[in-house]
Amino acid sequence: MHVSWLLSQHRSRGTNGLRACPIETKFRSDVFTFVRVQYDSNGVVHRGRNWDNDFADCDWTCSVHLHELTSVEVDPDGRVLWLTDSELPDYPFVYMSNVGRMSLNDDAATALRRYLLNGGFLMVDDFWGPQAWQHVQTQLSHLFPDREPRELSGAHPILSFVYDLQVRIQVPSIFAWRQSHTFEYWHGDPQGDEGSILLRYV
Repeated sequence: MHVSWLLSQHRSRGTNGLRACPIETKFRSDVFTFVRVQYDSNGVVHRGRNWDNDFADCDWTCSVHLHELTSVEVDPDGRVLWLTDSELPDYPFVYMSNVGRMSLNDDAATALRRYLLNGGFLMVDDFWGPQAWQHVQTQLSHLFPDREPRELSGAHPILSFVYDLQVRIQVPSIFAWRQSHTFEYWHGDPQGDEGSILLRYV
């Protein structure tokens, strides 16, 4: 019900001028679908501190611009799934937002580990500062207790797969941008770690 209500609100507001991606009939079953992961959170959950942060505008915007800027066929509507949903392996890319308070139980951790080992790609986004990063590391260590995350160099192929990315752009909220900041300082002292990073476990 919550997901359906959010989608209905998003569609009733319009899409800020973004046009839907027409899907050619021959590609109906062979398109990129933006999949957002729904997850449980620890502690008190405030606005912007849950799985649905910026949903569904973020998902729609990413899908539309991916269609506009590449030759990829894209489903404009996307999906919202739990890690334990049986259809998760059908999608090669999944996205998690505001994970600074996420809580992965054993079933979710097992499902995500299986997904990643089978070639799935997880994008984890929008968490700020050492405390949040430590929490994310702790949660992901349930998946791979015998592995440490490794930062990818600028020469890694993923940074030139479609476009040759020379820099890693960090995108803060509009509130930080209006103050000419690329870091959301209200989340606490960054302790010198104010850039974006690209990591791998597997």
